[in-house]
Amino acid sequence: MDALLKIREIISSLRTKAAIVAVAFVLALVTAIGLVVIRHERLALTREVELRVLSQARSIAASSERTMLEPDPELTFQKLLREMMSRDPEITSIVVVDAEGSILAHPEVTRIGTPYDPPTGLEPVPDLSYLDPDELVAEGEDVFLVKAPIKRTYEGQVLNIGQVYIRSSKGKIEKAIRSATNQIIAIAVIVSIFGSVAAVLLSGFITTPIKKLAEGARKIGEGDLSVKVKVRGYDEIGQLSSTLNEMTSRLSTATEELVVKERMSKELEIARSIQQSLLPTTFPEVEAVEVAAACESATEVGGDYFDLLAIDDRRIGVVIADVSGKGVPGLLVMGVARSVIRAQARQHLSPREVLIRANDIISPDIGRGMFVTVMYGVLDVERRAFSFANAGHNPLIIIKRKGPVAHELIKTQGRPVGFMAGAFFDERLEETSLALDEGDTIFAYTDGVVDAMNQDDEEFGMDRLLETLTEKRAAPVQEIADSLLGRIAEYVGERPQTDDMTLLAISLKPSGLPTEVPLAAEEALAPVPSPPDG
Repeated sequence: MDALLKIREIISSLRTKAAIVAVAFVLALVTAIGLVVIRHERLALTREVELRVLSQARSIAASSERTMLEPDPELTFQKLLREMMSRDPEITSIVVVDAEGSILAHPEVTRIGTPYDPPTGLEPVPDLSYLDPDELVAEGEDVFLVKAPIKRTYEGQVLNIGQVYIRSSKGKIEKAIRSATNQIIAIAVIVSIFGSVAAVLLSGFITTPIKKLAEGARKIGEGDLSVKVKVRGYDEIGQLSSTLNEMTSRLSTATEELVVKERMSKELEIARSIQQSLLPTTFPEVEAVEVAAACESATEVGGDYFDLLAIDDRRIGVVIADVSGKGVPGLLVMGVARSVIRAQARQHLSPREVLIRANDIISPDIGRGMFVTVMYGVLDVERRAFSFANAGHNPLIIIKRKGPVAHELIKTQGRPVGFMAGAFFDERLEETSLALDEGDTIFAYTDGVVDAMNQDDEEFGMDRLLETLTEKRAAPVQEIADSLLGRIAEYVGERPQTDDMTLLAISLKPSGLPTEVPLAAEEALAPVPSPPDG
């Protein structure tokens, strides 16, 4: 009984199955290769014999032009036919006919002068590159026929004055193919034997480690986590063994890893709260100004930010920026940029000078490949003027509440902050001053607004942005912002976005003064040192 179980286990083992499959594959491969080689050999031999016989037909045709002009061409032709047929026993007949189809030469002398009827049941061989016009090679089961034209040049024209037909047996070809087939079969048998032996040995080499893996997995499944599967190697089986061993070790540390993940998640939440705290929660309350803003991050921690600074009782600093990096690195750069710009803005510098100084401070220390696109401007509420500099940020849009022009797209020159310090940045940064009308709205945004993507990989785009702003140009700024965000949300649907989206809208109303200054504004209004007397 034990012997039967042992035999059954051997037969059903993976090693036996792998050996059978390997041997079958070797036999099938050798057989397929043998058939391909035999077919190729048959075709090569056939084409070789056909070309040889065609060369003989061409030779006869070339000499027949002069022979046909002799008084008794039949005698010359018959002598030539006998010589060629005696040299090549596979040639069964050679027939020469004139232009009218009458036989001039034939192995059977009695056929001379009678019409020639080519053999039937032969199929022309297609796609023979070595055939000239009017030549033919046709095959049957046991024979093939070759035709070559007899041509003569008369008064500059080539005339077809006859044909040469040679019929040859395939006996020599079949004999050569049988010999080649026997050699190929002998080689195939030898290769099959050695291949089968190698396949059996290889199957054992492959399946032995798998058997060890199966045994180790069985013990682990029974609860023995101390098992180490000893299978060495750098192949997939060795890697699987290492993975299995690592899995048993990591089971004991799963709880600790879960705690680490929870702590990381908590830290990201803290980082997000820090990011939100860097954004203004209240705006300088000026009766002449109406403000709406929104900042939506594509990741847990974004790289966009905006800011409003109360410079004095009639001027407000306006900042919108987009950090090239996302996540915690983007947050760190965002915090540095915010602090530096605020520090420079409270010195009552021009927008261009603020960004130049900010770039000089940030560029040496910013990470490689990171930069900040910034638009910083100063809104003079009393004079209804807006001066700004744009360091590589999106073009500013002025929404006109009244008049035939619904909006103005203000494009200026400038490179991002942190990209490169010195003259490269300074000389390319422009400052622009705009005179605003009552009811005009300053609209700034990051590229996440126009780059918002829908399910069909189509961007929201500048055209849709301007269309929405035009439709709502007479509405309050909060309605403008809400309408734009609603249209973007409807456009993108459920598709997650890959870039942060920030917008800032500031509208001018009749002049007024600040009635409340938030903490952020108090910092901006820190006293500026007076120049020394003198």
